[in-house]
Formats: sequence, structure tokens, C-alpha cells
Amino acid sequence: MLFINLMLFGLFIFFDILNINSSYIKWFTTLNNFIYSILYLKNSFILKAVFFSLIADYLLLFTDYYILGIIFFILVQIQYMKLLSYQSYLPWLFLIIIFIDPLISLALVYLFFSLTNLIYCIKSKNTNMLMVITLLLCCDIIIALTYLKILPPSLCKFSWLFYFPSQYLLIKKHSP
Repeated sequence: MLFINLMLFGLFIFFDILNINSSYIKWFTTLNNFIYSILYLKNSFILKAVFFSLIADYLLLFTDYYILGIIFFILVQIQYMKLLSYQSYLPWLFLIIIFIDPLISLALVYLFFSLTNLIYCIKSKNTNMLMVITLLLCCDIIIALTYLKILPPSLCKFSWLFYFPSQYLLIKKHSP
């Protein structure tokens, strides 16, 4: 898995530098993680998180179903919460504004699940998950700043420099 993902990582970095569409290569890294998870991982929360990531990545890379993509990433954060053995319902409060702007509402739910997971990792001294979630937050910050037009769209591809290692660390930590 490591060798294949490192090759894919290097390839999509190369393509991104040359401004060649690397969406399929990026998605294949997630698919490779999922296949590896099915074959080698026993933890159902990790397996579900990687599966939901695979679907979310597909939706966000290849379709305009951004709301559905964010919903799947919320499901990923819920799996992380289960993996960390705690519960928080506070992020769901942001659904109150769903009728004003569904995309922003769900993005806030996702953000607050990420932040509560991050805080729990700090409190529980779970350094591996802390690194995973911190890298994901860095990825999400780039995407959010691009969406808000603070960063130019051309910089959004740099989010994968954080996303890819977060997924790798998640799976590597739970590998036999």
C-alpha cells in the first residue's frame, strides 16, 4: 500500500505542478486505502471512515453534489468520534440554519465535529488521531478559504498535501 500510494502521491503532485487534471489519481489513492482497509484492518470504525471518505472524495472530485459530499465527510467525523470513544451532539446545532444555506450549515456541522474530535484527541493524548485530524483541518482550511474566495482556486489543489498524509496515517496506525 505504501509504495502504491507514494507513487500515486508523487504522480498527482507532478500533474498538479504541470496543471494537469489529477482527480482520478487522487481518487485512486483513496480507493487504494479502502482496498487495503478491507484486506487488512479489523476496526469497523476505520473501515467505515475510509469507505465514507471514498464516497465523499468521488462526489467532491467528479460531481456537483457538494452537500452530499459534506454529509459523507460528516459521517467520517462521526466514525472518528466512535473510534475515540466519546459522543458530542453540539455540532448538530448548526442544522438550525440549514434552511438559510444548506452548504454552509453542513460545513459548520462538519467543522465542529472536526474541532470536537481535535479537542478530544488533545485531552486524551491520542497523538496519532491528533495528527490525522490536524492534517484534515489544514486541508479543510485551504478548501474553505478557496470557497470564500480568500485564496485563488489554483491553490485548492494544495489541500491534498494535507489530506493524503492524514489518510495514510489513519490506516497505518491501525494496520497489523
